[in-house]
Amino acid sequence: MDQDNGLDAVLGGPARTLTVAGRALTLTPLRVGELPAFITAVAPLLTVLSAHAGRDSEALWSLAVHQPEALLTATCLAARVDRAWLDERELDEAITLAAACVEVNADFFVHRLAPAIKTAGTRLIGLMSSPASPRPGTSPPP
Repeated sequence: MDQDNGLDAVLGGPARTLTVAGRALTLTPLRVGELPAFITAVAPLLTVLSAHAGRDSEALWSLAVHQPEALLTATCLAARVDRAWLDERELDEAITLAAACVEVNADFFVHRLAPAIKTAGTRLIGLMSSPASPRPGTSPPP
């Protein structure tokens, strides 16, 4: 059902192919333009997830029970599928797809995005903490 399709090098992140109802879906991390809608969709899910920290097996079930609309919307956005298509799937297929979307994006956020944010933050703090140093691309005052 799942396979590593070797797109990591091309797309710059973990890619995963998942076949759902005979349709091959290539799941990749979200792109910048997709983040606003995705963040809006997952906001209601965060409270439920934090209540189940460390209990992964319960978390997805709890999301499906307490925030089904948010879970389906987030899954559609992350998998880049239409809601009408997802609505026609069996429940186990939808849960498998949702879990795969979480895995692909969690890996990306933890292993690539978090270190990039940390590095950028460290550089900015360094620039802000030394007011006498010139900005990049400028000359020091005479």
